[in-house]
Amino acid sequence: MPSDDKLLLDYALSTDPTPVPVSTAQVTSRVRVNISPSTSAQVYCDEIKIAVPVGSGPLSLFSSAPDGSVNTNTWAETTGAAQKGSDLWPGLDPDQDYVPLTFSCDVSDSLIDYNLVFGVFGAVNEAVGDVRIMIRESSRTDSTDPFTPKQGSLWLRKAYPDFYLKNLVAATPDAPTVPSTDFPNGAPIRLAWESNGTFFQLFMAGETTPVYSGTETTCTLEDGVSRDSTFVLAASMTGSPGQDTPQGGYQPIYLYESLTVSVSNPDLTPTSVTVSDTLDVTGTSTLGTTNTGALTSASATVSGALQAGSLATGGTLNVSGSATVGQATVTGELSVQGGSTLNGATVNGTLNGTGSASLNNLTVSGLSGSSGPVALLGTGVMLAQDTSIPQAGVEAHTDGFALAQVLIPSDVSKSSFAYGLINTVGTWFQVQGGTVGSFGSAWSDVMAFNPNAITVPIQAGTQWWYTAGNCNGNQQDSPIQIWWFPMGSNPSGEQTFRILSSEELADAPPPPVTPSFNAFVAREEQVAAAAADFVDRLAEALEASLADGTRADLARLLHQL
Repeated sequence: MPSDDKLLLDYALSTDPTPVPVSTAQVTSRVRVNISPSTSAQVYCDEIKIAVPVGSGPLSLFSSAPDGSVNTNTWAETTGAAQKGSDLWPGLDPDQDYVPLTFSCDVSDSLIDYNLVFGVFGAVNEAVGDVRIMIRESSRTDSTDPFTPKQGSLWLRKAYPDFYLKNLVAATPDAPTVPSTDFPNGAPIRLAWESNGTFFQLFMAGETTPVYSGTETTCTLEDGVSRDSTFVLAASMTGSPGQDTPQGGYQPIYLYESLTVSVSNPDLTPTSVTVSDTLDVTGTSTLGTTNTGALTSASATVSGALQAGSLATGGTLNVSGSATVGQATVTGELSVQGGSTLNGATVNGTLNGTGSASLNNLTVSGLSGSSGPVALLGTGVMLAQDTSIPQAGVEAHTDGFALAQVLIPSDVSKSSFAYGLINTVGTWFQVQGGTVGSFGSAWSDVMAFNPNAITVPIQAGTQWWYTAGNCNGNQQDSPIQIWWFPMGSNPSGEQTFRILSSEELADAPPPPVTPSFNAFVAREEQVAAAAADFVDRLAEALEASLADGTRADLARLLHQL
């Protein structure tokens, strides 16, 4: 709108709503007027006064004193009391009441080279007419000149209101001025709109009655929505249509506005789902035929066939049709009525298969098979073999069994006493073997072979230790073997165990005292000495001279008795 040429600044005026509607007996029209001074030249201004006419007549804009505002904190605003034009400054209607709004800034901010907007907000009176808003600025074009007053005016028209409905927006209750179109499941949604209607109804899909009915231009849905929803707002200039009893073809007049909001974590009940990548569900899923790259759900029910590259559920998985899964993790119960093909499955609960099951990689906390073979053990690995095995440690990556086996010596007629030790849960377990001596017929000496083995269960994620050796005084040592037999295989495809480093062996438990043959050796020496002494006494009694070879043969024969 044009302004007086006497002003150095150019003033632009905008209103909301446009055109400015007058108030009615039913609806009070509240209008915002924004006035923006600007210039393409160098202009300094430290004060601007805006005189707004107030009253009930056609030349007045507001029925009472409005509120002032400004878009920057470098300017201050003061709203004065209503005064006659004759009491303000020359050029105003002397008999008209005005409310003066004074905007001022520091001299350092007076060069108007930035965005500056003044706001005036109030209730419009009920009289149609043209309104003149008066402006008085204190300005200059040179920073060394004094500020001088200059004045002008802006015009706007008040008109009878058209029935309108606009600006339907959604927001959160704690940030009502920040529009939003995406909300969490069940989060409160605040809806607001602008209208001069007198009655409003808000509809949404799935509801046969309005979710809101009333005269206010805002409402809050405390429980939000559970999936993407479209709201339709109906406005009328009458009361509640539910109270109508139409006669003579009467029809109400409505204006409509719609808004769609999305839900970031919606509730869905699809009949079929095709997912090329990953499908993650934190709640319960009820699905028809499902083809997906990956399915993650707290629990899932599939009424048709299930095909998934990987499957993870913390609850129950029920599949009434066939199931083809690349990798599955089920912490609850897995029930499949048809055939199942699983490349990798982790089941912490119960796995029931009434049909056939083909499993390439299965990790199970508990497993029962009502029919058909069940293979649990992986391939055994020999960790060490020798007649003396120094202490070593192992970290188990799966459940399994540690085995120590004492073999027989190459000559079973020789005395041999060997041992193998395994430590887990703070306890050493041991096995002994090799050969064993006994008495045969007529109390003859018999040496027989005596292999032995011990198997100790090992829990995944724990460490265990082993050592082995032969006793002192053996005629021949026996070899010992240490084995590891895993339960299944490591899901990562790596080894099912790891040999501990020398640094980690510093915390290894000390082995127990090993067996010794020292007492047996001493006894053998005593028997040999007694046999030699007997031969000497026999030679003295017979007064015979015996050669050393003959003495040795007699002692040996005596020892064999």
